[in-house]
Amino acid sequence: MISSRARFTRTALALGGFAAATTLLAGTAAADSLDIMEPVLTSSCSFDQVDRAMHDDPVASMLAEELDKTPGKREELKAILDTPLDQRQEKIAAHRAEVEQRIQSDPEAARVANDPRLAELRGVFEKVAEDCKTK
Repeated sequence: MISSRARFTRTALALGGFAAATTLLAGTAAADSLDIMEPVLTSSCSFDQVDRAMHDDPVASMLAEELDKTPGKREELKAILDTPLDQRQEKIAAHRAEVEQRIQSDPEAARVANDPRLAELRGVFEKVAEDCKTK
């Protein structure tokens, strides 16, 4: 049975948060929105563990499927997660700088960056970060 949180998150995704979330994964949302993925980015899990945890989760699997459709962005996330934990901050900071620049030049990216539904997704990434430890 799917929990009420999962149902709520699915509803939020279906109402447009999904587009915002996939944009986040594609690297076009605000640098502050990267904080939504912070639980995963700062976990001790490798990309393969995170990927398995995302595909196994009923809500995160929708995001994983979208990430699978964008190999370049998948590789960017893999590069960050396959970096030793103590060295990830440098890659995350570089990615934040790229995103900030895009936000300033792309009104659509700015709109997505300010989408309040992105905040609902932090719980999804918290669960993925916890589950990936057992994958």
